[in-house]
Amino acid sequence: MVYRVSKEDAERYRASGFWSGKTLFEFFEDCVSREPERLALADMPGKEEWTGLPERRPTFRTFSHVTANLAKQLEDAGLKPGDCVAVQMANTAELAATYLACWQAGLIISPAPVQWREYELKGILDFIGAKALITQSRVGDADHSALALSVVKTAQVFVWGK
Repeated sequence: MVYRVSKEDAERYRASGFWSGKTLFEFFEDCVSREPERLALADMPGKEEWTGLPERRPTFRTFSHVTANLAKQLEDAGLKPGDCVAVQMANTAELAATYLACWQAGLIISPAPVQWREYELKGILDFIGAKALITQSRVGDADHSALALSVVKTAQVFVWGK
């Protein structure tokens, strides 16, 4: 269901300060500038057992470097602003970094639930014309890197943890 906001409501939201016109990436950049040494986010306990990736507790400065490096990798791989990328990842620091990096690079994100397997993933990749799939090496018992490589035919694959 799509909910359309009336012009009057939009003006009221802007006037009251609820809407600023800033993107989420711009809010992130503001946090990096204001409080670079403050904790940006914290992974859930037990993440390493579940994903094979270490728990992270980065500062805004550190997290900004991670996202900038990933954005550069995506650009260096030939992805251009407006390209669509599918993201199939658990709710981790790497997911947040991936979203911020994609936004920084001007990419369009299409999230894919981690529960999806070959049939669903191939269907969405074909439907959206994904130029890349970004995932984690594993989530629980599922080998997401092998899954990605088995379904992706023309897009690039980026895997956290490998």
